[in-house]
Amino acid sequence: MVSQLIEKLDTDVADAIADLCPGLQPELDAAGRGFTDGDFTIGAAAPKEGGGSISAGRYEAWNPSPNCTLVVYDAAGGTIAESNGASAVTIPAKAARVMSDGCYTWLAA
Repeated sequence: MVSQLIEKLDTDVADAIADLCPGLQPELDAAGRGFTDGDFTIGAAAPKEGGGSISAGRYEAWNPSPNCTLVVYDAAGGTIAESNGASAVTIPAKAARVMSDGCYTWLAA
């Protein structure tokens, strides 16, 4: 369900969650700024399944697999951050690209 909210946030579903479960609003907001596994550029948030653009910021993996790998690259292709999903990761504004595999879903922290 969280991945579906990230991939395509349906306003009717979001409104229903907000009305029926107002305590889940922080999670709904985090999902709106999250991303799924894939290869992403850094810029304006436009999360899509497996690719698109995400915003710089701090993210936490939602139920990652034991094989979770997230790598943050600079413009020259060098690695500037890595995560196995066990703790939050910060994607700096100077990052150019992020690749996630086996993590399933990242939520804004």
